[in-house]
Amino acid sequence: MEETERIALMGKDPSKAIKVMALPLVFAFLLSSVQVYIDSFWCAGLGPDANSAITLAGPLYFLLVDIGAGLGVGASTAISRALGAKDHSRANSLASQSLVLIAVVSVCLSAAVYVVAAPMISFMSGGSNVGLSMDYLVPFLVFSPFLMLNGVILGMLRSEGEAKRSSALSIAASLINIALDPVLIYVLDMGVFGAALATAISFIVTTSVGLFWYASGRMFIKPPFKGFRFAKEQVWDICRVGIPHSLELALIPLMMIPQNALVVVVGGTDGMITYSLPFRYITLAMVPVQAIAAAMIPVVSYSIGMKSSDNVMAGMRYAFKSSIMVSLVLTAVLLLLAEPFSYAFTYSEDMARFRPEIAMVIRIYGLALLPICLTSVCSSVLQALCFSQLATVTMFVREILFLLFYYISTFFSMAAIYWSLDAAMTIGLLMMMLCVWYALRLKYPGSSLFAKSPSSEGL
Repeated sequence: MEETERIALMGKDPSKAIKVMALPLVFAFLLSSVQVYIDSFWCAGLGPDANSAITLAGPLYFLLVDIGAGLGVGASTAISRALGAKDHSRANSLASQSLVLIAVVSVCLSAAVYVVAAPMISFMSGGSNVGLSMDYLVPFLVFSPFLMLNGVILGMLRSEGEAKRSSALSIAASLINIALDPVLIYVLDMGVFGAALATAISFIVTTSVGLFWYASGRMFIKPPFKGFRFAKEQVWDICRVGIPHSLELALIPLMMIPQNALVVVVGGTDGMITYSLPFRYITLAMVPVQAIAAAMIPVVSYSIGMKSSDNVMAGMRYAFKSSIMVSLVLTAVLLLLAEPFSYAFTYSEDMARFRPEIAMVIRIYGLALLPICLTSVCSSVLQALCFSQLATVTMFVREILFLLFYYISTFFSMAAIYWSLDAAMTIGLLMMMLCVWYALRLKYPGSSLFAKSPSSEGL
């Protein structure tokens, strides 16, 4: 089976492959991030309680999406390694194993989340806004197979270099959500339930399109389902990266539950608004680096499959260098334009009183952008090298630091909470960099991310 030009590029020029794949992913990730921003924007007109409800339900929504994305990364790395080794039949089989696995997981997980959702939200909010938060969460639980399969399909597309198709699905999902939000929230008077339903519909449509592409044989990878049985070794190949990365991604929303509870202790529901809304801009500013990191994983995994250490190091080196440059530029933008940015969430009379503090918090969080972005790149490096468990442990330690710092902040003020986020993110980056150094020392002794090896000069 002859490889496509996009797959071949991953083996010929890793830096160019990452660049080519990252550019469309930037737009896709940007619009995907804007989906949460759009929900907050439209629901701002419903008052502070609606925005607080979205924030409170957010960790459980992201739990579903992140586990799907984590297993998608596991599928992407496994399939890319198989493609790099020219084992196309294995790549096809890994794709079908990934799709069936996530379908089963989604049904079980959504049932479990429904059982614990109300008590968790009540714990975070001190008993308030539980009904509104559940209204926002229920559509995601009902349609969780589509939410979670979306992450696997996007990972499969990136594994064969189809970043444009992957981005097209993400962009389409975002546009559908943006178009439906005002209709369902205000025209049909569904409130926060309508905001969630708009997002769920966007996933249903785009996931169905992705499944059709693979079922109709239009892609290079052709998942076989006839006589399907789980293959233990292949499931492990997916899960050895996918499960730790899913846990890593899921840790953040799960640990947000006690973290949010501490924020409410310090600042009440008003404190939750000034704490959470400014981070929407950090989420947006992270997008270019997230695109670079996402593009790097299949490229480096392909190089690992073809056993080219020079290509592996070249791909990682390009990812770090470009991420640092982008992060510094966007940090300056956040610091300079904090006031105008704050208006997006405070245009209503009820929200206007939060404007000065939200602008201040945008600047404080902006100082943490570089550590946050480089942590994402380090985590992606560890996933590609199959040391995903190190990233998971490091993220867990960082989240524990958040809890410790936030607890200490309960004796002070919301300002202490804001600066605690910066401190924990910086410490987390230092730990993650140490893990990358350790993994590279084991896998590629003598190689360096900071100097080209003589044999890689032509890359």
